[in-house]
Amino acid sequence: MAGIACGIEDRCQLGDILVTSYTWEYDAGKVKRINENETIVENDHMHIILEPHLKELFIKLEADKSYLSEIQNKWKGNDIDFKLKMHFGPFPSGSKVVADLEVIKSIQIQQRKVIGFDMETYAAFYICEYFSLPIPKPISIKSVQDFGVPKNDKFRTYAAFTSANYIYEFVINNL
Repeated sequence: MAGIACGIEDRCQLGDILVTSYTWEYDAGKVKRINENETIVENDHMHIILEPHLKELFIKLEADKSYLSEIQNKWKGNDIDFKLKMHFGPFPSGSKVVADLEVIKSIQIQQRKVIGFDMETYAAFYICEYFSLPIPKPISIKSVQDFGVPKNDKFRTYAAFTSANYIYEFVINNL
């Protein structure tokens, strides 16, 4: 799956490619009221991990900057002032578009190495996890459109471009 995502600002930059190593539904669980003014969330996550063979391929590619240079050189839109990077790591999904810094912080608390998040990746991995034979191998490669606050579509086209091109290069050269 290619697409756009919300990145974690201190870990990546706009347009960067985010490859899911494992995913979970960050808003799954139970909300309980403690008192009149306070509630807590008891998280209930089921992690789904990228297939080990694919994980090894992405780890090798993380060090290979040639893919990234080629993709960035193909871009014909507005000038981009920074080098395209790929990040490989934990990538949760939730049921809503997030434009709230407190929600973003709550996602980061669940896993300190989160690279970004979206609304679709967990669902794609979940479907593959419970699919009949032959079992498909899910891959989610998203690129950073914004950091959640403020929401911004300025890098949407570039993020979609980098994500789609990275998946294309990965499939052509590795599968």
